[in-house]
Amino acid sequence: MYRVCYIIVVLFFFSCTNVKKRRMLNLLEKWDGREIIYSPDMKFTIQGCDTLNLDFTQYQYKIVTYVDSIGCVSCKLNLQAWVDFISEIDSTYLNDICFQFVFQPYRVNELSLLLKQNKFMLPVCIDRHNQFGKLNNFPKEVEFHTFLLNKQNKVIAIGNPTFSQKMRNFYLKIIQGGGMKSDVDESCITKTDIQVKETVLSLGQFNWQEEQNGVFTIQNIGKRSLVVNNIITSCGCITVEYVKKPVQPGESLSIKVKYKADRPEYFNKTVMVYCNAESAPIELKISGNAK
Repeated sequence: MYRVCYIIVVLFFFSCTNVKKRRMLNLLEKWDGREIIYSPDMKFTIQGCDTLNLDFTQYQYKIVTYVDSIGCVSCKLNLQAWVDFISEIDSTYLNDICFQFVFQPYRVNELSLLLKQNKFMLPVCIDRHNQFGKLNNFPKEVEFHTFLLNKQNKVIAIGNPTFSQKMRNFYLKIIQGGGMKSDVDESCITKTDIQVKETVLSLGQFNWQEEQNGVFTIQNIGKRSLVVNNIITSCGCITVEYVKKPVQPGESLSIKVKYKADRPEYFNKTVMVYCNAESAPIELKISGNAK
């Protein structure tokens, strides 16, 4: 049903080898029109308080996100990015779409604290026994643990809109009734050239309770203005600040990075800069040892 659309999406969203493209195509074709299965025992709450009696069938679309217990919980949740994404959806469309978050946490208390700290007020299911994951056998790639569903709970798009600006725009276009195909011809977008002073920022060793700061500098060495569409971090423990206006040729953009660990750990995080540079998206790395 959606096969042609999926092929367009894969070629549009992924810059990778032919082997990886084929793997992604096989994955997406497998999920084309597939129904997401819910256990009758699943309960959704707001910050773990009171079971919600919501009729999810009344919505035209559902965006469901599954987060397992493997790896950094706060990185996968990326709660602030979800809050930002949801704020982009006009109130007109909130009547047509609902959000569902299914978490299989290793530490329930840690998850509860994260939800409260981020003032996250959307339906959450704490799936202690991973019934949701077992029923659906999700792909191993975390970027494919988010699905846009229709009223029949069938997949019409797959991919995390908080990980990619293009996927973000794609979801919004479907929700707003723009259809499945993209009208954007990227060859018509004005490009420029950039130079990144340092792509890796090492914060060294520090007390995990102390906030760390750093700066990435991107110079516009091209002949056109540099326009940053979005900056997405791989972890909620990283925040960025930058001047949101075009960077003229010869000028530089400073991206201030703040890292606040939620526990002692060695980390290696990613900051993705989506812009109109020829080499975009720009992948920046931040690492260190929070002791």
